[in-house]
Amino acid sequence: MAALGPASAGLRGGARPRVLLTGGGFGIGDIEATAAALLRTLRSADVTVVCGRNEALEAGMRALAASWPAGDGRGNSLEVLGYTKEMHRIMAGADVLVGKPGGLTTTEAKALGLPMVLLRPIPGQEERNAQVLVESGAAVRTRGPIDAAEAVARLLAEPSALRAMAGAAAANSRPLAAFDVARRVMAEAARRGSPRLPRLVGMSAA
Repeated sequence: MAALGPASAGLRGGARPRVLLTGGGFGIGDIEATAAALLRTLRSADVTVVCGRNEALEAGMRALAASWPAGDGRGNSLEVLGYTKEMHRIMAGADVLVGKPGGLTTTEAKALGLPMVLLRPIPGQEERNAQVLVESGAAVRTRGPIDAAEAVARLLAEPSALRAMAGAAAANSRPLAAFDVARRVMAEAARRGSPRLPRLVGMSAA
């Protein structure tokens, strides 16, 4: 597989682009193959893989990191993480996320304006999430690990396209959705004179 040229500097202030690869909390999907494809395809990029609770995946990824010969002349780095409660911080530092469009991942990526390269969504909710993300311009959908790595390389080589995706993600985010829902519930309860309203607003009932 030929590399698609050097990547630009990171769009979020880093000297190098950072690619985040994740399979969600359970570390599922073609993560190992995609990580290897990214390392073979990109140039001068930092790749972070979050394995979640998948210990077998984490072991395999650490073996790949140990065996990778300093980027094989491409200057890439590979960081491997297991389960973490710092996904918000990790995502905030990434230029592009590669993974499945699960509910929480999609919501956080949109809130952070983080472009996504999608890997094989699970039928149902993830398929619908993928459709919305692609149609809004916040994500691109790929056929597998090699296709995903090449899509990332193209995006990193075209900063304007990556910025447009980031803008589309942010424009479709609803970071205060939970508060909006709570306000609507309280307003409807007040309109109906619900006896449960004091509990909704955190007051003790008389």
